[in-house]
Amino acid sequence: MDRELSDAMADAELEKFTRCGSTFYLTSQLFASPKEGQRSCMMQALREHGFGAMVTETVNAKTLASFCKEQIELSGEKQALPEWLSNVVSTFEKITVRTKT
Repeated sequence: MDRELSDAMADAELEKFTRCGSTFYLTSQLFASPKEGQRSCMMQALREHGFGAMVTETVNAKTLASFCKEQIELSGEKQALPEWLSNVVSTFEKITVRTKT
């Protein structure tokens, strides 16, 4: 349902709308995780490129997603991670419609 409604809102060029006292709006969240079988390589790549402070026994999923979002913004290209990171991390963006009353 999220996909259908968000597509309809995009087609209608709506960022938000109100119906029956509830406001519906689009939101986007980036998710990041190591590529399959690449967890240790990702950890090593982060350390080698000066981001070892992020690395613990695991990397917090939200911290990794925020870091990836920052790296994409710094690259100046939509959805472009640095090669050293894109080799070991998978990302996807989930678009949802939220409401507030």
